[in-house]
Amino acid sequence: MLSMMQSNPSLQQTADRQSPSDLPFQLDTLNLDPGEYHFVYIPPNPKATYCELLDRCLNHDLELLKSLPEDEDVSLGILSHEHVNLLQVCAARWRLLSSFRTCAFLSAIVDRYQQGDVPSACVHEAQAMVKRLQTDFPASAWPKPDKELLDRTIHRRNDCFLQAVETALHCSKGYHSEEFLEAVEDWDLLNVSEEQQRHLSTITTEILDSVKSQAFNSYIDHASKLLDQEGSKTSAFALQLGSWIEKEAKKLDKRFAAPISSEIDIVPLVLQQQLTLWFRDLEDTILAQSPNNLRLNMEEMFVLYRKSCKLSDMGNAFLKDMKYVLRFPLPPLFTGLVNIWLEETALKTKGWSDQALAVDSFEPTSPNGPSSSVTDLFDSFRSAVHFLMGLNWPDEQQLAGFATRLAKIISFSVNDYCQKIEQLFAQDMRQGETVSTAAKQKAWLDKAKATLASLQGERKLQAFFNFTPQSCVKLNNIEAARQQLDQLYDQMRVDDLSAYDVAGGSVQSGYQAYLFTVKIVLAEGLTLESNNKSPDSFVILSDEHGNRYAKTRTIYDDTDPRWDESFDIPVKGSAWFMATVRHRNITGKHDLLGRSYLRLDPSQHGDLLSKDVLLPLDTRGHLLMRMIPVLRHTLSRASIKLVIKPTINGPIDYNEALGKISAAYRSAMGSTEYTIPPTKEEKYRGPTDADIETAIHPLFDYLDTNNHTLASSLSHDAMQMVMAKLWKQILMTIEALIVPPLSDKPSRMRALGDGELDIALKWLKFLRDFFYVGGDASGVPLSTLQNAKFNEILSVRIYYDWNTDDLMEECIRGFQSTLKYRATKPSKSLLSQRNLGTIRARKSAKRALPNSSSNTEMIMRILRMRQGTQEFLAQQLQTISVVKLENPKKSRNSQSRLVR
Repeated sequence: MLSMMQSNPSLQQTADRQSPSDLPFQLDTLNLDPGEYHFVYIPPNPKATYCELLDRCLNHDLELLKSLPEDEDVSLGILSHEHVNLLQVCAARWRLLSSFRTCAFLSAIVDRYQQGDVPSACVHEAQAMVKRLQTDFPASAWPKPDKELLDRTIHRRNDCFLQAVETALHCSKGYHSEEFLEAVEDWDLLNVSEEQQRHLSTITTEILDSVKSQAFNSYIDHASKLLDQEGSKTSAFALQLGSWIEKEAKKLDKRFAAPISSEIDIVPLVLQQQLTLWFRDLEDTILAQSPNNLRLNMEEMFVLYRKSCKLSDMGNAFLKDMKYVLRFPLPPLFTGLVNIWLEETALKTKGWSDQALAVDSFEPTSPNGPSSSVTDLFDSFRSAVHFLMGLNWPDEQQLAGFATRLAKIISFSVNDYCQKIEQLFAQDMRQGETVSTAAKQKAWLDKAKATLASLQGERKLQAFFNFTPQSCVKLNNIEAARQQLDQLYDQMRVDDLSAYDVAGGSVQSGYQAYLFTVKIVLAEGLTLESNNKSPDSFVILSDEHGNRYAKTRTIYDDTDPRWDESFDIPVKGSAWFMATVRHRNITGKHDLLGRSYLRLDPSQHGDLLSKDVLLPLDTRGHLLMRMIPVLRHTLSRASIKLVIKPTINGPIDYNEALGKISAAYRSAMGSTEYTIPPTKEEKYRGPTDADIETAIHPLFDYLDTNNHTLASSLSHDAMQMVMAKLWKQILMTIEALIVPPLSDKPSRMRALGDGELDIALKWLKFLRDFFYVGGDASGVPLSTLQNAKFNEILSVRIYYDWNTDDLMEECIRGFQSTLKYRATKPSKSLLSQRNLGTIRARKSAKRALPNSSSNTEMIMRILRMRQGTQEFLAQQLQTISVVKLENPKKSRNSQSRLVR
């Protein structure tokens, strides 16, 4: 109509339609010549008509496509070129927007895909048309009816494609079929949002149920086949099933790398079903195993454990996005297996030290290094530690219990190794005389030699032992063992696992074992009732059942013998021991010199500090002992120290060798002849420095003889340790020449004169210079040489000549200063020192503080040589004992944290 009015404007004029005279005029003016004017048909409902026309065109073209050869390429748009032009002209004449035409085409294609007339690729092509249109004509500018049409079409499309996924699951191979994979790939191309997926809950539930059902049936079928082959649920059965699950999961993960939807993920769904069933079969498999079978098939069972951990980790990794956790704990199933492994390891370690020493020639494997035995031994330890820690045990507290048991196993083996090294070292130190000599003859011979030497004034120091490279290698082995223990400390995560309390675990024994190092220091006031001569004394330490734990060597002709021997004594709690001092007789029974009783109570040693105990003998005299609690029984204190100072029953040891200094001194002082006679014109002024040094030249010769071997064979750390121990013995010997031990009993030792004291102190300085070597790298550092004991001995010169009253006053002042310092300092406990750096820092801080207590102790030792001081000394020692026990609560609190 609009076109007619545009072609003839006169039609817009008004006329009287009832007038017949006007009709011819009107007909003439219409100008309806078909050669000049075209008319357009506009249907009443253009959109519905367009959709019907589109359906007819699609049906016609689909019929034509069916007649084409299969190998001929066709357009995914289905429509022919003529139909496309027709639809475009109609849409243009009927004023249909492109948004409607595209949505109508997508809707028509989805209908035919749902009916199975077109493939999914046609839907994707129609969807691509919509996206291309939205690039030029955004959906936000579309008319509302067109938007609603698109939403309805998208919803039907999603429903069709997800239904296709569910239908493909019913193929013969289920989720392994190619049809299912293609349906999933088509679904993934749609990029359906989570909001759109909410309308598909019914189909989603059907897919979930189908996948779970197929996973369940697949596991049952495969497990039934394996069970028929194995005959029962064995470890091989569980291993093959686990490997099959792992293989299936990897295959599915490769095929379905991404979830189908927010609720459908094939791999976690399958693993959830199959792992749950497998863990139940695993439990049946392990419970069916007897302890003997576990012991025989231990290696295969640990392979099964690792497979279980791997599958558990895999399942949790896949299921974490589904917020599902496999609640099947593995530790209860395999705890018995680890316990059996620990028992087997404990049995094997008993022979490790013997096996390592059997093939050891004690040749260093590196310059100044250890031999092969310690390396082989700790390689075995590391293998066991790596195996245990490599299990990645899920329960940290149980792992702490396992690590504690393994640490004890290693500690026993290390202790056994060190004891054997100690025995070998002691054999090297024996002199050439036969070991099989009877004890009686040996006692006579030793006594005769000592008497003859004293009568002749012999000053020559007999070299009782010269170090060999092999003996140095043994010391290097001990040092290497200590260093490698530190490495095992880190590998076993001791700092982390020590936070767990394993006291109540099954891995612990029924009691707690403690280790004490008891040092038998000295005795004073020993006498023989039937004879006026000095006794030949030794000490035996035994428990209440008569079991002997320690026996010292014999000290001849001395009423105040000094042994300085240490023994390791394990106890299960508070225990009483009897210390018996006897006189050695050549024939017959040894005479009793006295008895005393010692109590080892771990509750009194919670601070892990050493304590001196002065035991009164039931006859006369007293015995001084030092109790040292050891925190961990790995390398025992004796195993380390006694390699440097062995406690064999040989005729001579380090103490005796260094004690020759005293003999040389007495010989020099008792001789009436001088090496360099004085001139008649000048009065003799005493020995010169050269004379004083000459008196200990035998000792210097002995040390020079061995220093080269030590420096060329020992490691740096072992060399420093040996020199430090030797220096400690020298300090103790020089100190014993000057002052008696601390006690409240009067001493028979006389005070040295000024000249004698100067000689002893100069010996100390000469020896210090000898060890220092002018600051050479091979020497001992001054920080080690000039320690607290060294300075304490030098301080004797200050107080040695004071009168008794002044010494008492100075002692009281020093004691009061000590009490004031202890009241303000923090509690001292080795439990708070977690590493060597902390220990060194605390020791340095302690050395920096004024040390009045050492001066006080030295003054009290000088007072022992003065008359009328017994009561004063007894009062001071009693006060010191009270101060040490002034805070027992801290001791008990610390005791509860001891390593068990």
